[in-house]
Amino acid sequence: MNESLRTLIHASLAKGIGPATIRQLMAVDGLMEKIYDLSAHDIASHSGISIKHAELICATLSNKHMLARELELIEEHGVTCVSI
Repeated sequence: MNESLRTLIHASLAKGIGPATIRQLMAVDGLMEKIYDLSAHDIASHSGISIKHAELICATLSNKHMLARELELIEEHGVTCVSI
């Protein structure tokens, strides 16, 4: 699984963050590649999402265990991930 897809999955795990917000993040050229290094303020100002949503995303991205568990479940159940 490539790093972009891992980042997309990780950001998608944030409670209260839906596909519309994820699309807003993905629409900003290069944002997803550097999102782990950005503050909530930076994410909000670059993408136009609310600071509340950006804070939720930052909190989720700081939880590496959450991503690891999701990737384990994906592998365990033979899920194929596709982003459009």
